[in-house]
Formats: sequence, structure tokens, C-alpha cells
Amino acid sequence: PLDTMMKRLPGAFPTHPPPKMYGFTARKVLRLMRRILRFSVGLDIAEKTRVNKTNNIEKKYTAWFSPKNLFGIFPNPFHLVPRPARLIQKWEDDREMARQFLAGVNPVMIQVCKDPTNQLSPKLLEFFQSKKINVQQIAAEKRLLFADYSELATLEKNPHNAYPECYNPTVAFSESNLRYFQASKIVFELGRARQHLDILAIELDMVHDTNDATKRDPQVFSRYTSPKNDWLMAKICVATADSQYHEWVSHLGNTHLTFEPHIIAIHNTLYKHSHPLWDFFEPLTKDTLLLNWAARSTLAKFGPDAFGDRMTSIGTGQFMQLIRNRWEKYDFFQYSALPDELEMRGFDSSFDIPCYLYREDGMKLWKAIGAFTYDFVTEVYGDDENGPAQDEIVQLWAQETTDPGKAAIPGFPTSIATKTELAKVMQTMWWICSGLHAAINFSQYDYFTYVPNKPLGARACMVQYKTDGKGKRRWIFENATPDMARVKETLQVARALTLPSERCIDNLGGHYKDVRYGKSSYDTFLTKLEALGDIIEARNQKNKKQGKAVYSYLPPSQVPSSIDI
Repeated sequence: PLDTMMKRLPGAFPTHPPPKMYGFTARKVLRLMRRILRFSVGLDIAEKTRVNKTNNIEKKYTAWFSPKNLFGIFPNPFHLVPRPARLIQKWEDDREMARQFLAGVNPVMIQVCKDPTNQLSPKLLEFFQSKKINVQQIAAEKRLLFADYSELATLEKNPHNAYPECYNPTVAFSESNLRYFQASKIVFELGRARQHLDILAIELDMVHDTNDATKRDPQVFSRYTSPKNDWLMAKICVATADSQYHEWVSHLGNTHLTFEPHIIAIHNTLYKHSHPLWDFFEPLTKDTLLLNWAARSTLAKFGPDAFGDRMTSIGTGQFMQLIRNRWEKYDFFQYSALPDELEMRGFDSSFDIPCYLYREDGMKLWKAIGAFTYDFVTEVYGDDENGPAQDEIVQLWAQETTDPGKAAIPGFPTSIATKTELAKVMQTMWWICSGLHAAINFSQYDYFTYVPNKPLGARACMVQYKTDGKGKRRWIFENATPDMARVKETLQVARALTLPSERCIDNLGGHYKDVRYGKSSYDTFLTKLEALGDIIEARNQKNKKQGKAVYSYLPPSQVPSSIDI
């Protein structure tokens, strides 16, 4: 049952659309169509002229991207399918994979391991002891980290049929349509200089049995003890597990679906009563309801030929279960306020890890947003710190947001007494739909489109690789990673979902000129954003010159003010 999930508007495309005020502008529709059509042309050209003419299975994955030069001579002026060149070159490197857990597409899964005995499995502890790796000491030095996907063991359907018979009765069963996933853990060591992360080991459950955990047969793989191709396959299995959480929990669940009931509550209270806080929230609500409404009949639909079933390892029903599980534990501040969420995963302010660029850039942006929200509420309430407590509409909004029969946001305050409390609520809400969504969404093209780096759906797991693949690298790409039809669709979706916004947090000046409150506060905010953008740009330019990865998802000029794609 999914009745404990987030509240949402009723209906899905094409019936019961959200109010027109939450729809796309004609300009945005045209921009999106142009982007999709241009990219589709590039994919069709690539498929006919490069992918279909390449016999080497691994080269097919890179053949989708536009070449640097035309005919090997002239610089390519078109780049219809942009090439993630650095990723293609580095994706197999262990440090590159580890780096992506800090500054890649899903930088919210990694945790600090403070207590290996309780946070790691007996099998991993046994492995480290046998290899004389003192994880207790590494943990004491605040250098042991991990990501945990063991929850996948609780899902019933593994393998999952890409075309479930209940929705696709005319599609004949075929083993080629089965998608696999493995409950797993990956353990990292932070270098003593605290500048890079490396992988210590990966644990994979080799048997999926939701009824008997003793049958799971966990096995540990490492760069030092596993054959080279076994190690590559183990990393691909973990990357596939991470993809399930990224696409459905971190992205759809923690941003799109989490923010939808907030918008409904704001609409029913602050907007309807023309409250001054609507001047702040209006830019935060653009396009999200329309996107979510449309997604319920496209990327996240139940039914025949569903994207979630066809493209991902766990399928639509099971990814909804993961979102539900997360929401049942959800607390507004703990899970959505950046410093609280980081601390929940062990990254408190005393934990030094400068290579965690999501945290580095995110905390700077978080603090700037917090200063702005406090300045804004001061414009509304003046010097009266307790002003919100006397505001009936603000209390009505808090009640609507927490009412179990309405928005039902766990952990949201049932009443708001002070400017400080109100400012933190507003800061947390803007972080969800600005920085958090920007980091999770706009990195998708860079990391998902070279599909072996981050497969959405696996056609085989480690067990088949061991029995049928017999340790061969070619077998992995021919039988485990997604086929070319899925690669093409992954590219199409990633390109559409990364359409740059025209309403970023640093270009809302037009909005604040036309409203009653916030202009002075926003002018101050802009000054801070400009300085933050300069800091991030200087670091990125330095890293680019040194051949390092660039983290470019949280400069203010790239961060939308709402979840608008």
C-alpha cells in the first residue's frame, strides 16, 4: 500500500490539470521542444552513421556523442549530442567513482562511518580483518565512509519484468526483458590529506530472498582481491543500485513530490489571502505542479509500457515503495534543511572534507538564502521578533501544512512563533526547490548519458556474470549494461530534464520590482550571490586547468528558483 506517501493533486495527464498560473509559458514550451528536436536529430544521425556501424560493443556507448572534429579534420560546430569527455576517459578509475559520491549526480547517499561494528556488515568486518585493514582506526580518524543500498533486499521482484504481465498482457515473456538489482554496500577511505576518496570494498548480496535473510550470501569484492573484470562488474552493480535511489528517491521523492504538498498549502492560504509571504513564495512555485502532474502519466506512471518499468531495475511499483519508506521516516528539518540532513549522515560542522563539493557549495548557498529569508521577514514584521505569532494567516498556513488530512508534512511546525523560526522554514523550503534540486537534477546529463558509468537498468547481475560471463569484460557490456535502445532513451530524457532555467535565484529582480516586500532584501542577497558565484567559478577554472572534475551545479546563475524541469 502506498497510502502513506506524500499528498498530491488529484488526477494525471490529460485530466485535472493544475491551475493555469502553475503552467509553462509558451516560451518555455518552445525552448523545450527545440531542445528535444535538435537533440533527437543528433541521436538519429549518431545511430545511423556511428552506432550501427560499430561492431565493438563498448565503442557503441561512446558513438552516440558528437565527434570533436568532422571528418577527423574540421572542428565540429554543432555538437548536437554533447560528449562528457572527461567521464568517458575516467569512469573506470576507483577514485573517480568515489568522487562522484561527493560531487556527482547523487551526493546525498554517502555517510560517515563512526561505528564500523554496527554500521558495517559482519562479512565486511571479516574481510577487513583478514586483510589487516584497521577500520576502527580509520573511523576514529574520521576517514571511513560508506553508502548503503541494503534496503533493496526488501523489494519482492528481483529480477523485475520490464513489461509486467498485469499491465502488458500482449507482451510475451522474455528473459531479455528481465532487470536485476543487488542489495549492496560500498565502503570508502578518505585520504589522510582529506583531499580525495578511494574505494576499500564492495559487498553484494548474491541471493535475493525477501523471506529469509540468511540465504542472501553476501560476498565482498575489492580492487586488491578480485580479478579486474569482477571488480568492474561489482562497481557497475553498485552504480546501478545508486541509480535507483537517485532517480526515484533523491530526485523524484525528495524534491518534486516533497514540494508538491507545500505548494498546495501555500496556494490555499498565503496566496488566497494575498499575504505578504506570497511575494517570497511565488517564484518558488513555478511549474512544479504541472511537471508532477505530467510525470504521473509519463516517467512515473503505472501502466503498459511504463518508463519506470521499462528503463529501471526495480520498476515503478517498487520505486514507489522506496519513496514511501523514505517519507514514513521523513522530518521536515532533519531531512530537508541542509545542515541537519548533512549531520544526519555524519557530516557535522567539525567533519573536515573539502572535496565534498556538494556540501562546500551547498552550505555557502544555504547561508546566503538564510540571510535573505530573515531580511525578508524583517521587511514584513519590522523589529517585532514575535510578529508571526500574531499573524492569523501564517498560523493558518502552518495548520494546513501539518494537518493529516491536508498537506501532512511531518516535522513542519504546527505553529510559527518568531521571525527566526519563520525564516528557517522559508530557508528550508527554498533549499529544497533550488539548491537541492539543482544538484540532483542538472548533473544527470553529465553522469547518466555515458551509460556504463551509471546504468538505470541492469540486464544481468553478478551471479550471471560469474556463471555465464566467466570473467569476460565483453560479456558485461553485451549482457549486463543497458542495450542501445535504452541508451538512446536515457540520453533523450537526460537532455530534456536538464533544460537550463530562465528563472534562477540571481535573476528575480523583475519579480521583486513588482511586489510589496523583498526588494531591499533581494538587492542585498544579490551581492552575496555574486560573491559566491565568483568563488565557485575561480575554483572550477583552477580545477579545469589541472584536469580535475568541475562541480558546476550550484553557482547562483545555474540554480533555478523553483523545481521547473
